[in-house]
Amino acid sequence: MVRALAAGYANSFPGVDNLATNTSFHTRVRRLLSGEERYENRMDDLLTFGYTLSYRLEGMTMATNYKDFLGLDYLDCATCRIEAWTYPLYESQEKEAKQKLSRFGVIGGMIREAKIFSAAADGQGYDYDKPGKYLAIALVESNKTTKEVEEAIGVLKNLHTKMIAPRVEEVRRGRWFLEKADKILKPVRKTLRSISPRKRKSIIPSD
Repeated sequence: MVRALAAGYANSFPGVDNLATNTSFHTRVRRLLSGEERYENRMDDLLTFGYTLSYRLEGMTMATNYKDFLGLDYLDCATCRIEAWTYPLYESQEKEAKQKLSRFGVIGGMIREAKIFSAAADGQGYDYDKPGKYLAIALVESNKTTKEVEEAIGVLKNLHTKMIAPRVEEVRRGRWFLEKADKILKPVRKTLRSISPRKRKSIIPSD
């Protein structure tokens, strides 16, 4: 099961290896998939590794669900390579590229401040930043105004506070995360997909 999680993670464009939060972890992923690391007689270490993989994969799934909830026409998080979007902009001297990067930074800051992605719990390693960066890119590409982006992130913040965070905490209280995660978080994913536009209005914070 953990090997399957590792394979899914490795194929999801998880980020560059030379990022401090990825270097050691990505090495462990490759060693597990290549068979160099077998975790023989180290079941606790293997479960902890799976715990971290689940956290990162669930973050990407949540980012995609947020994108779908907002009705954004963009590819899913697991098929998005952040560097393929950012690097050409960094290298470009065009005004439009600089504006996109600036907007990406501003929206990314809004997302971080809203805390709509759960931080890593004990045993899950570092906080994973791909979901937030991905959602920022999807919002940049949506061509929404700054006000519309603020409102969208406000809706997601309220949704996270009322419906998602409590479920995540329920998962984290359980000892065997890998056995419980799919069972507990599956309703969250279903809820995000099924909320009607009329019901979504009740989630928007009132002035």
